[in-house]
Amino acid sequence: MTNPFEAPSHGPSGTSSGPGVAGDLDVFLAYTQGWEAVQRNFVVWLGALLAAFVAIFVAELLCFLPVFVVGPAVAWGLMRFHLQALEGEAKFETVFSGF
Repeated sequence: MTNPFEAPSHGPSGTSSGPGVAGDLDVFLAYTQGWEAVQRNFVVWLGALLAAFVAIFVAELLCFLPVFVVGPAVAWGLMRFHLQALEGEAKFETVFSGF
């Protein structure tokens, strides 16, 4: 069994191997994958952002204290929504899964 917290070791050819080894970062590929995820889920994504905005706005109108509960819960739901969008199809209900 290998230790997942072990520092990367260098192989005989000078290449890193093992868990936690950082690879090359391709920023263009990241933007491309994100744009494709937005295109696949555009209507749901737009509705999710609008619903999150309304939920946080209503919490601010009611009182300052609910923002400390509603804000993080909605933010967590939006983050989960975006990760689901990257994996394939995202569902609108995910935005409010923090509650």
